[in-house]
Amino acid sequence: MTFIADLVPLTVLTAVFLFVLKEGLEWFKRLRGDKRKKQAFRLLLAEETERNHWALKRLRHCLEAIEGKKDHPDRSFRLELTKDGRARFAFDDSEGGAKWPMPQIYRDHYDRILTDVAILDAPLFRAMRIAYQHVAELVHIHGQIVYFLTSEDPLDKDHLEDLPEFAVPKIDEAYVQLNILYEICTGTKLEVHRLR
Repeated sequence: MTFIADLVPLTVLTAVFLFVLKEGLEWFKRLRGDKRKKQAFRLLLAEETERNHWALKRLRHCLEAIEGKKDHPDRSFRLELTKDGRARFAFDDSEGGAKWPMPQIYRDHYDRILTDVAILDAPLFRAMRIAYQHVAELVHIHGQIVYFLTSEDPLDKDHLEDLPEFAVPKIDEAYVQLNILYEICTGTKLEVHRLR
């Protein structure tokens, strides 16, 4: 029986061994890097979800105020701009009134990391895609409130009063999907929110 060393020179065996060792180390390094990326993506998405949770609460508050016109027929709504250019929802009625900032809805991290998440983490990608379809609904609801509040058309004022019937179920479903995404990212239920 002949040994491999008799058939293949020692330098070739050494080169093959070093190549396999190098590739193994690179694979291990990539694996650890991918794990860190997944953790970073989950952290970024959890933070963005907390911000959108605040936006969801504020939108719900706007819709509850609009729905309250049924009990307060004299209630009027407006959109105010603050000195720094931010929009503020406001209303007045016979009992007084209130105002609060219109929320900003966030998609920055989603837009930036979508393709990387699709490659690295399929379960997170599926939850992320569904949740952000609902975030798009929140953007639409936000836009509708702003549009109806700023429109000069009296018919749009009627549309504003009808908006809660359409929008509240959409907000409820958005919360469910954002909660699913948040649980995947953190392992906990979405109860906290961030203002910025």
